[in-house]
Amino acid sequence: TGSVTSTATSVENLRKTHGIVNIFAWAILAPVGGFLARYLRQRAPLWFHLHIGFQTSSFLLAIVGVGLGIKLTHELPDVSWGRHRLIGVFVITFATLQVRQNIMVLYYFFGIVFMSNKHDICIVYDLGYRTVLEACQESQVLELVSS
Repeated sequence: TGSVTSTATSVENLRKTHGIVNIFAWAILAPVGGFLARYLRQRAPLWFHLHIGFQTSSFLLAIVGVGLGIKLTHELPDVSWGRHRLIGVFVITFATLQVRQNIMVLYYFFGIVFMSNKHDICIVYDLGYRTVLEACQESQVLELVSS
């Protein structure tokens, strides 16, 4: 019985770690990074460096959270993750697209132009808002399910 209890405890710890890492990435770091970009522009270049730091940290932690989620699905193959997995894939896909778009914007601002036009910058905002809103919606869904 010791190994069964140990396995159950490790899976529970993995589940909690997955949740805490993703909550910290999506509910704290990403919104703070967005806030900095929106409301502290008059403090250039400080706002930009802080924004990049928070958003990069958020994305890297989200990737760690995805890795923990994948490990969790391998530990519990009988559990149906359905909607949670689908929303998680959607959110991390949008985040990855936004990171790609941000790299293109940085090249544009530093004079290496390979974006088709200035309207591409709007994609960054659109993907950012969609990603944060979808992550928030997922946390509300989980809150309703757990109560």
